[in-house]
Amino acid sequence: MFESYLFPIAYAFMAFPVAALAFTLPFLVVQYRRHGYINKYRAFVLYLFLLYLMNAVFLVMLPFPATRHNAPMSGGTMQLVPFNFIQDILKETSVVKGEPSTYLHLLKERAVLQVLFNVLLTIPFGMLVRYYFRFGPLRCLLLSFLLSLFFEVTQLTGIYGIFDHPYRVFDVDDLMTNTLGGMIGFLAAEWLAGLLPRIEHLDKGVDLSVKRVSYTRRGLAWMFDIVICAILMTVCHKLGIPAAYFVSTGIYFMLLPYLAGGVTFGKWLVRIRLTGAASTSTDHDRNLPVGRQGTGTASSEDGRHPHRGGVNADRPVYDDDPAAEAAALLAGLTNRSKGQGGLAGVNHLHDASDANAANRGESVVGASNLRSEGAATETANRGKSQSGREGRVSLFALILRYGILYWLLFGLNRMLAFSSGELPGISRMFLGVLVLVSDLWFFIHVIKHLFQKDPQLFYEKISKTQHKIIWKPSAGTVGEKA
Repeated sequence: MFESYLFPIAYAFMAFPVAALAFTLPFLVVQYRRHGYINKYRAFVLYLFLLYLMNAVFLVMLPFPATRHNAPMSGGTMQLVPFNFIQDILKETSVVKGEPSTYLHLLKERAVLQVLFNVLLTIPFGMLVRYYFRFGPLRCLLLSFLLSLFFEVTQLTGIYGIFDHPYRVFDVDDLMTNTLGGMIGFLAAEWLAGLLPRIEHLDKGVDLSVKRVSYTRRGLAWMFDIVICAILMTVCHKLGIPAAYFVSTGIYFMLLPYLAGGVTFGKWLVRIRLTGAASTSTDHDRNLPVGRQGTGTASSEDGRHPHRGGVNADRPVYDDDPAAEAAALLAGLTNRSKGQGGLAGVNHLHDASDANAANRGESVVGASNLRSEGAATETANRGKSQSGREGRVSLFALILRYGILYWLLFGLNRMLAFSSGELPGISRMFLGVLVLVSDLWFFIHVIKHLFQKDPQLFYEKISKTQHKIIWKPSAGTVGEKA
């Protein structure tokens, strides 16, 4: 009995690497688009889920009949009576009702084991549906039932027509026990969640703005881009456009990213874009004296001239209003000529000077505040414009970047491949040596940077371009879905 279950499981594990390889491409695309990066724990759970589904399917379908042209089943292909498994247990069991010592034999009966295995088959499904996908009880119930229905329909149709006749029975009891197993798994997921990291908390504290764009991500984008560029090159060739390779690569890898803000289809698919070197423009205050940075004035706090001192340091200076100073001096002289003595004139002079200084101090403070507000506004606007300029890749940088890669490096390979009969023997031999050396150097260069996790290759450093992640964080926390 147990050997019949181990056989499909062994085949499922052997086929898993092939299925995982086919699963990887859509998995990477979905993860990059939904989460912005690949989380190792999330990847482990999803590949574990894939392995479970393969085991479940293989357990349901294997072993196959010896031939596609199998004979019809003699006992019928459908069992539609609910709880019929109870009759099967009572009919096949050797348990005696009044002898408890015979009850242990139930665990060896085929009918009992079949029911238990049908329940166990979908328990992991219910656990993962709740733990990873955060589905509620209604969705888990429906999905468990649909999974079981898929199993039964696959059996009833002879794997959708591959075999001439069904080779297993469509059993309504299997629908019931599989659905029950899914709901048991749903309840067990609460215990599982207490032992494992919460899926909805995996992305907490992850700053995608500083995360390195991996070569896996870039390679995935390049796979999609190179297919589209090949289609474009074929179209150019069919239209009779000369130098179709250079035209198609120039349009797709240089002109398109320039017009689309550093994005091609492949880059958009994995949420990355090309950016230019960050702007190095600095604040204009660096060119101003220290006393004028941020305020635009060199006046001291009390409104006095910053460069005057000595015995007249306490005397207000009317730099902004010389007429007021002249009027005050004239009033002092007039008072002195009327015999009031120098003291009254001096007092009047000082009173007028103090009033004028106070007014001027208020105006200086007001002007300083206005200048500060203006400087802050200017800094904010300059920050916005700088952030707008930062990341905008220039057409020259794109031509330099991809010209080195596609027109020079790959172009030499293309020239060698399509120049048979066009070049003299010695020239073709020299070109072959040049291509071999350049390809070998480039391969070593890429492998070295791959292991060193250096995000920039030589042509990126020359063109001063780099990849950035495109991501707008969504608000809210993922909760359990009903």
